[in-house]
Amino acid sequence: MVLPLSVQATLIDFDALPDGNYATVGDTSFSLVGEGVTGDPIKSSLLGSGYLFNSSQPFLLPTNSILRVDFNGLVDNLMFDFNGFGPEASLMTWRIFDENLTELATGNDLTASLASFDLSAFSGISRIEFFNGGGNVNRFFGLRQISFDSQVASVPLPHTILLLVSGLLSFALVRKHRSQI
Repeated sequence: MVLPLSVQATLIDFDALPDGNYATVGDTSFSLVGEGVTGDPIKSSLLGSGYLFNSSQPFLLPTNSILRVDFNGLVDNLMFDFNGFGPEASLMTWRIFDENLTELATGNDLTASLASFDLSAFSGISRIEFFNGGGNVNRFFGLRQISFDSQVASVPLPHTILLLVSGLLSFALVRKHRSQI
């Protein structure tokens, strides 16, 4: 029996979550990776709004990944709010990948402040990574919110299965009764 798929919309809003460490939220994993990144990804209201927040060390050349978001399955309609704080923050970039870790798109935070990115033109995304831009300063970064759609199997409720079974049994009993008449 093949179950139909339905779309599940997910919004992770760090501004609405309490301060603390967040390695996972639901089925989505957040990890600090790459050289020069220390500690855990934390949600901090230090800057007035809630961000999944950390920093990278200065003098990291060439650029490297500093924050990775892995989705449980492939997602569509990806949108996120990202902020690079401090000098040279506009050098920070993001990259999205498919299930084979082939890069689908790249972009950067040219504003060096809170920016919203709408990547709904891309589908089949398995990962997003944020990269420092090299340079000679310590860079702080924050992910404020992220939203996406994922495909999930529509699992029938237990009572619908019971209704199906009882209907089939009733049909079989009626058929047997008619054959005896």
